[in-house]
Amino acid sequence: MKFVDKENVVNYRELNEKISLNKLIPNTPGIFNLKTGFYNLFDESVKSGLKYNLKYKMGAKPVLFNNDMLDITERRLQKVIEENGYFRSIIECDSTSDNRRVTIACDITTGPRYVIDSVFQIQDSLTIKHTLRNLYSIEYTKPGDYYNIENLTSDRDQFVAAANGNGFPYVNQQDVLYFVDTIKGDNKVSVHMRLRESNDPDKYQRFNYGNIYINPNFSLELDDPTDTINMTHYDEFEMVSGYNFLRENAINKAVFINVYGLGQFFSGY
Repeated sequence: MKFVDKENVVNYRELNEKISLNKLIPNTPGIFNLKTGFYNLFDESVKSGLKYNLKYKMGAKPVLFNNDMLDITERRLQKVIEENGYFRSIIECDSTSDNRRVTIACDITTGPRYVIDSVFQIQDSLTIKHTLRNLYSIEYTKPGDYYNIENLTSDRDQFVAAANGNGFPYVNQQDVLYFVDTIKGDNKVSVHMRLRESNDPDKYQRFNYGNIYINPNFSLELDDPTDTINMTHYDEFEMVSGYNFLRENAINKAVFINVYGLGQFFSGY
């Protein structure tokens, strides 16, 4: 692997490490091909015993070359390069063979690394946008920084955590999309956060507390969570009969939700 324009690479060591993690795993034949020899001693083996140890512990499965590996390698490298902001990269891989061994060599032309010009939070006309406006802010993807997919991933995770903790329990990482616009030019991009469209009416609906039922001696094996027959009213919740001697501060320490009266928005588990 060779960088044609290494002068354009920002933090070469970091980028090279990420590329190394995404390259195809080469064959490990060992001295005199002992590893592949041990692996090929037996066609099949149970998951223990001498045959298993020879085949899978001392042996190594041979990696057989085919032309698809060139395309796979190019796509893997392209993915890593673009995820780190090199959107105009060119990757060309070729193979050479010598004594039944094949070497894949790649030339990488990265081009300039793109810088973030502007970042836009969710702009959809959904309740979740207005609800989270003052509860969530983009912290990792900042204007002026180099584009890096890891920062977008961190901001996505924080958005999902804020949504789940403030009444939107069905929002997950797959619902958050990013659109990266390079039309501005000058090696700059704008990043737009969006929510995936959903036919599920509950997906972006904010939930609030209904009745709260507490069974201090609940058993997953013996009790039915939907059984509320033997409940008695106790302050702001319902509790299994016979436990009304418990003090409110003791209950608050055991139940990890803040209850300020029914109708409050869901804010925890």
